[in-house]
Amino acid sequence: RRVHVLFNIMGYTQGERNEIFALRPAPVQVLYKGFVGTLGADYISHMVADTRVSPPEFAAHYTERLLYMPHTYVVNDYRQQAVDHTLQDEDLPVTREHYGLPPDAFVFCNFNQQYKVDEETLQDWVRVLNAVEGSVLWLIRFGTSKAAE
Repeated sequence: RRVHVLFNIMGYTQGERNEIFALRPAPVQVLYKGFVGTLGADYISHMVADTRVSPPEFAAHYTERLLYMPHTYVVNDYRQQAVDHTLQDEDLPVTREHYGLPPDAFVFCNFNQQYKVDEETLQDWVRVLNAVEGSVLWLIRFGTSKAAE
């Protein structure tokens, strides 16, 4: 038996195993989901993307061949309460109001898992927020965790 297609769902994130992919155990190796940027590695042949995450005009900056999904490359909700707005068409406007964000603030975002946010990083973010007038930090909430509030 042989592996024909192997998916890398970690990219350059904690716990990744890129050394396995570097051994080229499959003829087609695809980057998907966990890392939304190029790996810059010749052993990954394709990357699943969408036109928002990886605009076609930037395709030349990827080492992977981009495989575009029609609407979004992945949906994350982590069992959160759904927002009363569903994107079904890329032409729909996405407004800050839908997400409870101030209309005129500069929005810093971090949608990483919470274990990646340590005390030092949080203190750095607070310093940045204090230095940028009217800015907010938007974090993702996982499940019932209150850490992002």
